[in-house]
Amino acid sequence: MDSNSVSPMPELAPIAEFDKSPPSPPNEEVPMDDLPPPPATISQAEGKKIKVIDKVAGGSLSALKFNG
Repeated sequence: MDSNSVSPMPELAPIAEFDKSPPSPPNEEVPMDDLPPPPATISQAEGKKIKVIDKVAGGSLSALKFNG
C-alpha cells in the first residue's frame, strides 16, 4: 500500500471556510424573557408518556410480584 493514500494530506484538505466569515452575534441579544411560552402540545405529550409508563409499570409490577 502507498503511505500517501493512507495518511491524510493536509495540503489537499480544505481549510474550514466558515472560519473566514464573521463570528455570529452573542445570544445576549435575544433574552429569555422575550421568548414566547412553550406550546401546550408539550404538556399533552408528557401526559401520553405518563399513561404509557403507567401501563408498562403496572405490567412490570405484576410480573415482579409473581417472580417474588
